[in-house]
Amino acid sequence: EGAQTARSNTSCRFHVAYHGCHQGEEEINTTFVRHAGYNRWAEANQIVVLYPQARRTALNPNGCWDWWGYTGPDYASNVGLQLRAVRRMVETMAEG
Repeated sequence: EGAQTARSNTSCRFHVAYHGCHQGEEEINTTFVRHAGYNRWAEANQIVVLYPQARRTALNPNGCWDWWGYTGPDYASNVGLQLRAVRRMVETMAEG
């Protein structure tokens, strides 16, 4: 739940903001990041926002986060491909 920043002993919190289908950077650039409202809220509350990206593929032509199983049978569990990747991102950020 918190991490120490590298420059000080101030702790911060994380929020992961998952974009919707057709809302990844490859389709709408930084529009989601700039206009979803998370940045203003996060800055006011000392929260770091992570914006992971789901990419378009042949199995995922709309660039959606996996809610139907295209990444495998564990897609909705904490061992699913995407959730493991996001967890690693959060852990890396927490290490500072």
